[in-house]
Amino acid sequence: MLVDGRSVELNDFVQEIIGRAVAGAVSALKGVEADWKTIEVRISREEHAGAEASSRRRVREEASA
Repeated sequence: MLVDGRSVELNDFVQEIIGRAVAGAVSALKGVEADWKTIEVRISREEHAGAEASSRRRVREEASA
């Protein structure tokens, strides 16, 4: 795992938890073949913050409808 370009050491337990969570989520997506070989994930705070705000807006709009 890299955070701001610096390597962060993960113990075996954390590697397995993160790996299985991501693999499970990706495997459930339409269009993903069951025999996928690799998954790459890149998350940036700016992109994540924008998606999170958009999601909160959508939930509020649906609740008020």
